[in-house]
Amino acid sequence: MKTTTTMTAISVVLIAMPLHSGGIKKWIDADGTITFGDVPPPDAINMETIRHHSAVTGPALKTTASGTGAAASDYYSPEKQLRRMEAKSRQKNNQYRQQRNAARQDELSRQQSINRRHEAEKERRIHRARCNQYRARIDEYEHKAIQAYRHETERLGDRSQLARLRILETEVCD
Repeated sequence: MKTTTTMTAISVVLIAMPLHSGGIKKWIDADGTITFGDVPPPDAINMETIRHHSAVTGPALKTTASGTGAAASDYYSPEKQLRRMEAKSRQKNNQYRQQRNAARQDELSRQQSINRRHEAEKERRIHRARCNQYRARIDEYEHKAIQAYRHETERLGDRSQLARLRILETEVCD
């Protein structure tokens, strides 16, 4: 029983010692030597607190800039809340812009696709019209070939024209 009480007392003392101390301090001696410790001598020059021990620790607590070691929660400070709200607003605005740009890009690609289809259809109509002209001229020459001609030279010229048109039709048309 005595051992348990002693161990408890030692544990309390060991836990309380760093909490009781002012933290780790850094100072310059009169000789110009940089020294670290708990308690600086009275003739110390440029004394500053490096690490301050506080009774309450956690990510929301910090020491003040003056080095006094007053732990305070700044998570709920108005400045921090305003910064978080502004960051959230910027994030939402960025997401909205990205969605709007994506919608514009989709509309642009859809319009380009429609334009390509219209151009292809236009090319097909032009091609069909050209083939129809070739076929009409072939029909005309075939009709002339059936008729009797007065001069043999006209017949030879029409036959060569007919052969040339048939070649064009087979190369260009379906």
